[in-house]
Amino acid sequence: MKLLAFSVFLLFISNGAPIYAGTGISQFQTISSSPEDRFAISVPLGWNSKIIPSARGKMYAFWDGAGNALTVDVGTPDSFKKLLNAIAENKISKTELLEIQQLFRREAPLKPDVLLSISTIANKKALTQIYTHRQETLDTVVFVRGVRYDFLHEGKQYSISYSSPPAFTMEAAKAALETSLQRYFKPMLVTFFVQ
Repeated sequence: MKLLAFSVFLLFISNGAPIYAGTGISQFQTISSSPEDRFAISVPLGWNSKIIPSARGKMYAFWDGAGNALTVDVGTPDSFKKLLNAIAENKISKTELLEIQQLFRREAPLKPDVLLSISTIANKKALTQIYTHRQETLDTVVFVRGVRYDFLHEGKQYSISYSSPPAFTMEAAKAALETSLQRYFKPMLVTFFVQ
C-alpha cells in the first residue's frame, strides 16, 4: 500500500499544476485506504477525515467546515450488483437506463430530480446518479445537491458520493454543486484509483 500511495504522489506531482491550477487550492494530501479496500485519493489539506463501519463494509468520509463532503463506501455489493455488472459488460441500453431512472424517481421521493448516466471512474464503468435531496425539519426546508458513482472491482462495490453545502432552493443547490464540483470534487476524482 505504501507503493500505491507513492505512485499516487508521483502522479499528483507530475500532473499537479494543470489539474489543480484553477481550483484555488494550494495543497492536497494523498490518502490510501486500508490494504483490503485497495484505493487512494487526494483531498484538500485541512479537510477532516474519518473511517466508519457501513452497512456494506467501510466508509471513508472527508469534509470541510463549509458543508462540502466526500465519502467512499467500500464493501459487499448491494442491490445494484446486477445493474453494475450489466453496465460493466455494456449490456444495458439507454432505454433501460431511462426506465431505471423513472423507477428511482418513484421510489425516492426525497430525491425528486435524480438523473442516471454511465461514467468511467478509475477505468471502471460506473452508474452515476446526480440528484437533489430535500431535507425538512420542523421549521426549515433545505436542498442538498449530490453526485454518486457506483462500480464493482475485485468483488467489492465502490460508492463514491459527493455533496455540496445545503441551500434554500433547488436552483441554489444546483449552483452550489457546480461551483463545488469545479473547486473540489473534480480534482479529487481525477486522483481516485483502485488497485
